[in-house]
Amino acid sequence: IVLWGKYPVSDSIQGMLKERYGIEAAFYVDSNEGKIDHYHVFSPQCLVGKSQEYYLVIPVAFYQSLKDKLTKWGYKKDADYYYFADCIVCHTSDYYEDSHGNKIVGIHQGLKFAFSGFNSEIRIGKQVHIYESTIYIHSSGKVIIGDLADLSQSTICAQDGVQISIGDRTEMKQSIINAENHSEVIIGEGCFLRELPMTLKSNASMILGHDTKIDSQVGNWSIFDGAKVEIGSRGRFIKGYLVAASNSLIKVGNDFSIMWTYQIVADEDTSIIIGDDCMASYDVMVRSGDGHSIFDLNTGENMNSTKEISKLRKTVIGDHVWIGMRSIILYRSEIGSGSIIGAASLVK
Repeated sequence: IVLWGKYPVSDSIQGMLKERYGIEAAFYVDSNEGKIDHYHVFSPQCLVGKSQEYYLVIPVAFYQSLKDKLTKWGYKKDADYYYFADCIVCHTSDYYEDSHGNKIVGIHQGLKFAFSGFNSEIRIGKQVHIYESTIYIHSSGKVIIGDLADLSQSTICAQDGVQISIGDRTEMKQSIINAENHSEVIIGEGCFLRELPMTLKSNASMILGHDTKIDSQVGNWSIFDGAKVEIGSRGRFIKGYLVAASNSLIKVGNDFSIMWTYQIVADEDTSIIIGDDCMASYDVMVRSGDGHSIFDLNTGENMNSTKEISKLRKTVIGDHVWIGMRSIILYRSEIGSGSIIGAASLVK
């Protein structure tokens, strides 16, 4: 068996062949010369006249030219190759459906796509602009892109059972969202995301409220297993990073702004809660844990970051709080509404 295209989907098929049927795939072929290493990945030309030796599994997007090429090389459909995407039931300018139950609803001219699973759906609203974007969506997932959105140079990766919903009038300039098993991303209407990488892993969720703006040229948000991030309306995050570790909570109210090189970090099982109408200057750090575990050398006991200890650790900031530059807010801190935290303060 030979796999056409060296992609994550091809790798997963190789793993399933070995795990379920004990079959080792011989190698990959790929038309991208940058992927050809002449060891695992070869040029498709090596298949010419070899239909009696190789059976092809093709999980890439459907191209009639590729099918014609295989016919010319002596390969017969199903007998010599299985082309997953060669199953189109209907394909017009604003609708696609295949026999695997996959659908695209909305105008998608020029968009290269390939479904590798079953019963997945992509909905694209009217007048959406998608430039050089890549969308991966695996079985039973769903991507809904709202009207008037612009996803310039954006990559959306969704895996098993993942639903990603992007609200109306959303812009995503050079933004990346990665979502894994059972993750869900919901971005409210009128949002603005610019150059913001995001990583969501299994069972993670992220909610961005209406009119939220995230302008981050060097920012990075990472949301891990079981974590939840809720951002209120009209928020603004500029050039920093946010980390929500496993089973943590970060909840930010409406009209929040924080300037460049910010750090908002919620350790496992901890929480950070920020009220409405708060403003933070640059170099501000907000944390809800120590970041590292401390162990008793004699007993080996974890002294500072067990699940029981972490669940009690909260960083709470009330409404209408002003946080000065280079301030550090640590866990077990509760800052009352209307407070001002002076520059270079350490609050614990």
